[in-house]
Amino acid sequence: MKQLLKTWCAGISRLTGLGLDGAPHAIKEKLLEERDAVRRSLEPALLRFTWKLKPFAPKAPVRLQLACGSHALPGFINIDWRETNATDLLCDIRKLPFPEGSVTEIQCYHALEHFNRKEAECAVEHWASLLAPGGKLVLEVPDFAGLAKRYLKERDPQLLAYVFSSDRFVGDVHKWGYTSESLKVLLEDAGLVEVVTPPAQDYHTAFCPCLRVEGTKPDL
Repeated sequence: MKQLLKTWCAGISRLTGLGLDGAPHAIKEKLLEERDAVRRSLEPALLRFTWKLKPFAPKAPVRLQLACGSHALPGFINIDWRETNATDLLCDIRKLPFPEGSVTEIQCYHALEHFNRKEAECAVEHWASLLAPGGKLVLEVPDFAGLAKRYLKERDPQLLAYVFSSDRFVGDVHKWGYTSESLKVLLEDAGLVEVVTPPAQDYHTAFCPCLRVEGTKPDL
């Protein structure tokens, strides 16, 4: 799908003479955002359609990495709001185009804190609904309590960026903070079981205290 869309975009560029390489930065950013907006509408619709054509539907196991940024996970469909070199699918991760019970694993690193509390609850419930029985949800987020303790001790302004984010692009704002306990409750309230909080493993741990939580969809 990604290669097909790239070919399509390249064809449109040739037909229209629209080239971005020499465009001023602001214009280029605007055009890229418009392109991504089209993809966020088109790609999920195409994926939903393929699920209805069973011979063409993705084969199990379907594993998703949400908010992949520029870090792809091999064997996963890497999903993000913005185009990067790692993105397989552009869409809103709160409205994923997969049938309920069709996904065996979902991993999401440092995205949940970009939603407010209610949005996060709805997102986790949505992700849990997509899991097949025995499917696994893995989340990592900044450790709010750990960051607060370190900031009070070290007074390092960079730690505040990990609490509130750095506003690097549209939507790059943290709207909620988590402790190990509140993160565990979030998954349990979504109906997941065997919820555990092992040490964080993502690359973000090199920069700031982080939390990890894992939960399983119960068997029917």
